[in-house]
Amino acid sequence: PTLYNQINQDPDSAEYKGQFDSLAACLSGGSALPPEVKRKFEELTDALIIEGYGASETSPIVTGGPFHRYKIGSPGLPISDTLIKIVDLEEGTKRLPICPHANCDEADPEECEKYIGELCASGPQIMLGYYNKPKATERALRKDEKGRIWYYTSDISCIDAEGYLHIKDRKRDMIKYKGHGVFPAEVENLIYQHPAVNEVGVVGAPHPTGPGETIKAYISIKPDYKDKITEEEMMEWCKENISPYKYPRQIQFIEELPKTLVGKIKRRELKEE
Repeated sequence: PTLYNQINQDPDSAEYKGQFDSLAACLSGGSALPPEVKRKFEELTDALIIEGYGASETSPIVTGGPFHRYKIGSPGLPISDTLIKIVDLEEGTKRLPICPHANCDEADPEECEKYIGELCASGPQIMLGYYNKPKATERALRKDEKGRIWYYTSDISCIDAEGYLHIKDRKRDMIKYKGHGVFPAEVENLIYQHPAVNEVGVVGAPHPTGPGETIKAYISIKPDYKDKITEEEMMEWCKENISPYKYPRQIQFIEELPKTLVGKIKRRELKEE
């Protein structure tokens, strides 16, 4: 996603619009693709971006978006010989039902909670274990009553009525705010809709007046908007456009978000600031 976003923001990119005839489609992975980044890139290039999902432990793919029937916000369907399931977040022993809706937006947020849990995957590409780490292997790989081995991904997800996977966020990144579970990626996707936003990272920060967490957004602003928008104005926009329990209570503008070599935003570093 970072690469596509950089192409979108590059002032020279507009000169090449209409000259991407040889580019039919692109793949995105590593982290969730914000819908606004996808929309702008496809508008620029007339090429489709599809998402896939996987991890190092899955060599490295579990699902992929079909080119002929892609769903925005979904990394697609399980690849050949691969099974996925959703289990409860507490013990990981209860298999959760599939969401009866074909589109996540059709479901009531409270109803959705009973379909959201930890994603597990099983297939020939799953690792044998972590080298010399038996305890970590025992936590990640578990055998069911039929003897099938499942990899517990630590990713919070659900499966819709058509079998498409929807990744909500990493288990460790979910923010507990006043009894609600808030997914940083969902808030980030909404903030990306503001025209001044270049990149955004949302994390749980210590609550200023009591126990628990509050929601904080670190935002880098596009060059054209530097000194033209304040953190307070961005906060007001968030209040107007994001659900009351999801909008960030703290916003900090920074020059650049910390990222890994493959472009993932380092939320852990943001939490430590």
